[in-house]
Amino acid sequence: MAFLSKAFVIASFMILVNSCKTTNSSNSESVEKSSTESKSVIKVMMSQGFQEAQLQVNTSEGCPVFLIVGDEQLDPINIQDFSMKVPSKVWVKFGRLRMNNRCDEANPVKVEAIEKNKK
Repeated sequence: MAFLSKAFVIASFMILVNSCKTTNSSNSESVEKSSTESKSVIKVMMSQGFQEAQLQVNTSEGCPVFLIVGDEQLDPINIQDFSMKVPSKVWVKFGRLRMNNRCDEANPVKVEAIEKNKK
């Protein structure tokens, strides 16, 4: 009887160890797949003229929202035309405007297209 219970404990332990190894390899495969999908999304969006950006709330007067593209702060004057949560990561197409700045910190731009960045 003691032999059977030892065999059962050993068999259970072996199954547990093997199942953990399988899970780990599945996780690394899904991370790899996710990374590959992200790279292809970036290529597609950039080929369509989009840039990665962030929308942030501005507390000073003049510009209610900043559009951060790289290290540049922009003032999206028509952001209210798009239903985007602030703050959020986005893909954006915009055109620069030749008009007076509404605030000192950012240059005015007109958003042509904007999509949520799922990254």
